[in-house]
Amino acid sequence: MNEMRSPEADDPDACLPVDFMTRTSEILMEQSLTLNEMFLELTRSAVEHQHQWPGATKDYVRLALRAQANCRASLTAMAHVERTIRARDAGADTDGE
Repeated sequence: MNEMRSPEADDPDACLPVDFMTRTSEILMEQSLTLNEMFLELTRSAVEHQHQWPGATKDYVRLALRAQANCRASLTAMAHVERTIRARDAGADTDGE
């Protein structure tokens, strides 16, 4: 959970897509993956500490569920962006004919 994702290329500009919508989609995907990792880690911590600290377990579960809900929201937003990209690309294909 403490690791950060970083681009593989040495040149940061080489990793950036030309299209803003594509970049937005990539950011939302990274966000959803990070939130999913948080959900898994918080759930693991809740299970680990349920007998020692029942109050903390409740807090871990609450935070895990919040991370899961935010992950779902990120994926929904990404789906909207992807639909917009596909609709735009379909419009560009028909304009060229």
